[in-house]
Amino acid sequence: MPKKFTNNRASVANGSNLVLCDTDFKPHYVKPGSIFKFNADPENYEISKVEDIYFVLDFDAISLDKLIVSDKEAKNFVLGDSVDLSYKEYNLNNNFEIISAGQGYEVGDVFNVSEGESQVDLSINKNLWAELEVSSVGENGAVTSLSLKTPGKYLSVPEGEILLAWSPDSDSGSGLEINLSFSSSPKRSAFTQKLIDIKEMDNGDFYLLLDSSLPSGVKFGKISAKKKALHLSTPYLSDSKESALFNTAQDFSQNLGLPYLLENSMSASTVFNKAMTIVDSRIKNLEDKISSLEEELGKKGN
Repeated sequence: MPKKFTNNRASVANGSNLVLCDTDFKPHYVKPGSIFKFNADPENYEISKVEDIYFVLDFDAISLDKLIVSDKEAKNFVLGDSVDLSYKEYNLNNNFEIISAGQGYEVGDVFNVSEGESQVDLSINKNLWAELEVSSVGENGAVTSLSLKTPGKYLSVPEGEILLAWSPDSDSGSGLEINLSFSSSPKRSAFTQKLIDIKEMDNGDFYLLLDSSLPSGVKFGKISAKKKALHLSTPYLSDSKESALFNTAQDFSQNLGLPYLLENSMSASTVFNKAMTIVDSRIKNLEDKISSLEEELGKKGN
């Protein structure tokens, strides 16, 4: 059965041979010799090579659904791309120190470390703060030791060590001061979103609009995509295209490799002309061989 791929988008610069497709374009049958054509163009091009490309870039979040990417490789993004976004997580570490023991505390008192910006468990609408628990107390309820109950999950944290004075959730004591610090987690949170707008700004940075919001507190991270790149056999001659619709024809007859005419694909003349070019070349080769054989037979006859 003929294969066709429609409603995909791609970008290409004038004079370039490289076409960057959107991430949804995943044809398993496109091969060298296939025909490529932007819907708005009259001309078609032959594909000489198909390859996978993967790139990872840094982003800065200017709002929950708007990103700025300064790397020039952001030109590889195409409208509708599915992109992977990842960002660092931070945890409270065990390097905390009691500066002032306070008084009136009890074993089992729990402190929420609500500094920085925590992740939120949306299933229960709860901030994932770190928790410290009083392990032992001395005279008048002075805290002598603490344990890390949960390290928490943070999107952003204060820099360096922090000196804070807390009362526990039970409000049973006062005056405790703790020096604490955070560490970067070896794991990164990641999720997939679609790009619904792409603009190159006057300063060369790229503005990207996501189809849904980032978690609150994400200020920067990594954005990546894997997609198909099509190499054309000749440079692209029309004006540069950005996220333009295109079509490919990649089904061919078994013997001569003639392209089949695909319904609702590119124009019939495009496919017909490609087929006639192949037929013309094959006939010319046969005529040359026949002429050569006739000459040899003529020489032998003489």
